[in-house]
Amino acid sequence: MEIKDLWQHDFHIGIDYAVRQHYKQGDIYSCRQNPRPQHALLYFLSCEATYETRQGQILHAQPGDLLYLAKHSEYTVRFGTGDPRKHSSLLINFQLFDENHEEISLDANVLPLPFYPAEEAEKALTRLTDLYYDSAYSPGAMKGVLYQLLADISRRASGQMDSDQTNRLFPAVRWLEKHYHEEISVPKLAEMCRMSESGFRKKFTEEFGLSPVRYRLERRIEQAKRLLQHEALSVSEVAQGVGFNDLNYFCRIFRKITGMSPGEYIKV
Repeated sequence: MEIKDLWQHDFHIGIDYAVRQHYKQGDIYSCRQNPRPQHALLYFLSCEATYETRQGQILHAQPGDLLYLAKHSEYTVRFGTGDPRKHSSLLINFQLFDENHEEISLDANVLPLPFYPAEEAEKALTRLTDLYYDSAYSPGAMKGVLYQLLADISRRASGQMDSDQTNRLFPAVRWLEKHYHEEISVPKLAEMCRMSESGFRKKFTEEFGLSPVRYRLERRIEQAKRLLQHEALSVSEVAQGVGFNDLNYFCRIFRKITGMSPGEYIKV
């Protein structure tokens, strides 16, 4: 079964644990000798990492990325830059079963989920880890959050969004969520969706309440806000990291969207 098919099945979850992880640059973790014993969702908060699977797949992850790690997958991961004083990532390990309580295997190894909004992923994984660390631990409450998260991820992966209109916009939204720091024209986004430029602009704005250009700007500023939490990064480095070569322009856009300057945001 592929992850995009999961939402169409009556699946069951067994939660193993959820953790807030800390890594420093150069740390290495390997599942080569002992393949991963659980499924996992991993959200990167403040570090980068490079995965290499036994099959030779190379995948680079950065803050704001959500990964699915398949049960039985074999890989080595090397962690890059990050602030050791902050949480590096959030991880939930779980088991999957079908309606007959048979184990479900998903056909993937290390799978990036670029179509899932970073802010939603962070909110869900934060909720799961908070529930796990709570003194009044509630497996039922955790399962509720994880069921909704997995079903939503699966539906988005399949292209079955909340409406036909959103479904048509899916290729552009997926690109914008993953490549927000790269330049792209609205005509190119419209071409991805096989729509005219005018039709694409109209449908996009109707669905999201933002123009494509504003949507991309807000994604970039959301990522900038996360990076500004790294005390080791300057405002200039953050600006460049989210695709702004002009520092003054970055500061103007940041203030326009957040109501404060980057320096004021750091102090909040």
